Amino acid sequence: MHRSVIRRFHVYFSNESLRSTDILGPKASIRFIVECENFVVTTNGGSEAILRQASSPLLDQTFNIEFLYLLLPPISQNHINGMLTYMNIPSSMEVSREVSSHAFVAALICRRRRFRCLHIIVELKVQRVIYYRTRSIDQDLEELEAILVDIQASTSQSSIHAWEFKKFDDHKKEGESSTCTICIDEFVSGVDITRLPCRHVFHNECIRKWLENNDSCPLCRFTIFS
Repeated sequence: MHRSVIRRFHVYFSNESLRSTDILGPKASIRFIVECENFVVTTNGGSEAILRQASSPLLDQTFNIEFLYLLLPPISQNHINGMLTYMNIPSSMEVSREVSSHAFVAALICRRRRFRCLHIIVELKVQRVIYYRTRSIDQDLEELEAILVDIQASTSQSSIHAWEFKKFDDHKKEGESSTCTICIDEFVSGVDITRLPCRHVFHNECIRKWLENNDSCPLCRFTIFS
């Protein structure tokens, strides 16, 4: 069982006015900040008891969306459902309908005032509940721990997508390394790299494999998953 609740909804407009060259209209984006709580509940003789409770790493993901879609709630609702699915967040018609409704109003204001950019931030709280049938509360605790680990691993994998992906070029920023310290190979022009929140850069595949088994930057030990 899953329950998703919108905690806050923020709207930001740019100070710039729409230009004649902006053929497709204003630029729009939706950012989701998601707090996840996971529960494992046992049922025994008609009564329920929480065996384990754990919080997953905070998810933070931004999606670009065509501005015109926001003016068509049924279409924007489908796109919002897709965004939640991409983040491994259980689809909720109520949540996507509420977000698309608020986004529709924000888009109308943006179009009326001819703002150039519209940024929407949605803060979500998601509660995941897994019902586990057992004869006693003390039975199979190791298996229950594994369930929570699987949930958190799935959520952590989604958060990997939230960091900056780009192509490496020869004009690197000042202080930016030209070598991936995981595989010790130099970056070549055009290769896919990832910049972590601590600003250290690695090959996409190298850092992805590293973070599957570690929760910090290989260089500075900055904690990625709290």
